[in-house]
Amino acid sequence: VLQRYGVVTSEEIKHTCAELREHRAMVLTQLEGVEERDEVGSAGGGGSASGEGPALKRSLGMLDLVAFGVASTLGAGLYVVTGKAAEIAGPAVPLSFLMASLACLLSALCYSELATRVPVAGSAYSYTYVTLGEGAAWFIGWNLTLEYMIAASAVARGWAGYMVTFLRAVGVEVPLWLHKLPLGGGGGGVFSDGSPLALIIIAACTGFLLVGARESSKLNISMTVLNIGLITFIVAAGASLVHTDNLTNWDGFFPADVETHGERVGYGLRGVFRGSGSVFFSYVGFDAVCTLAEELTHPHRDLPRAVFIALATVTVLYVVVSTIIVGMVPFDRMDLESPLASAFSSAGKGWAATLVALGATVSLGATVLCSLFGQPRIFYRMAQDGLLFRQFGEVSARTQVPAFGTVASGAGAGVLAFFLDLDALTDMISIGSLVAFAVVCMSVLILRLCPEEGEEGGPALE
Repeated sequence: VLQRYGVVTSEEIKHTCAELREHRAMVLTQLEGVEERDEVGSAGGGGSASGEGPALKRSLGMLDLVAFGVASTLGAGLYVVTGKAAEIAGPAVPLSFLMASLACLLSALCYSELATRVPVAGSAYSYTYVTLGEGAAWFIGWNLTLEYMIAASAVARGWAGYMVTFLRAVGVEVPLWLHKLPLGGGGGGVFSDGSPLALIIIAACTGFLLVGARESSKLNISMTVLNIGLITFIVAAGASLVHTDNLTNWDGFFPADVETHGERVGYGLRGVFRGSGSVFFSYVGFDAVCTLAEELTHPHRDLPRAVFIALATVTVLYVVVSTIIVGMVPFDRMDLESPLASAFSSAGKGWAATLVALGATVSLGATVLCSLFGQPRIFYRMAQDGLLFRQFGEVSARTQVPAFGTVASGAGAGVLAFFLDLDALTDMISIGSLVAFAVVCMSVLILRLCPEEGEEGGPALE
């Protein structure tokens, strides 16, 4: 297209493609060395990607990967976002979740293709390094830090709030200083009251991750199974309380467009599309499975399957739960902050509201664990490529996990979770994810348009 409109010449395109081929050939040669080292290391202890010291241990399988993808994605979207989306989409919130999942599906296709071609830790960072070079990869690596480390901090704050709610629901009084420690910030700006509980969950997850990848995965599987079980029970209980007219009031499933909050337009088909944008954040995390590529026993087979299974599982849960909530409570009277718990409370089912608080606590705890699981692997790959301090690329000889990177990630996330009110930073998390998704899709185009010598499918140059 650029050539056709005279922006670049065919010679410039050929030169750029030649440079990309040369860079990609060099990187893929290095990756082949990593795979050969892993085959030897799995039998005899192994070594790092540079041939020195221990390496990440290939001990994870399909179940570990799917549980990791579900836990990374299934968080606040299930318990909070539905109410805010209903304000825009009306009763058609389930369609907003479905449309957002279709957008993520397109990105999932690109991630799956690249995961089979570049099965190493690093996710979007590694794919960018292979296709666009070091500069773009360094930028994407820090974008992923927005997605993982800052997300872990934000979710830890939410976990602290739900833990307090659950403990109070079962009759345990929680001291104020444990979740809201006055720091003299005056309640303004970015700084907030300190949250020792948020710091505790960060420290606990970091400690579990230092034990080993396999042990951390077993904990995550247990938490994910418990969470899905609680959600299934809640859905079964809520199904008997659904009023079908709540799904068809206000002129049907797509109420007419109305002006709300000044410039905000809600309801109708336009509201459904705008609602899909507001719930997109709920799907951030399905791509996290690609950070574990170097710890999988069969990465080429398991990575693509796990991405799709995790995305499909989360989509079904989001659509079903949002349908139950809208069916239980008229969308115009829904609690924006805690729609699921409030729906059961308004129906006189206080015990179910307690289960919702427990489910949110377990779900957000698993999300914190998985966010801190993925971040050190990004740092590990960046250090192996020489774009970060070498300490981040060192692996513990005993547990075969990147211990320094895990501690550094936990410390950074803990400080943010303790001191900062991260509401203003949640948009940065979405921005980091969207940039990573866009670059991954661009990387697939580059691989198609600039294939290796002898491959078909390259651009037709005049």
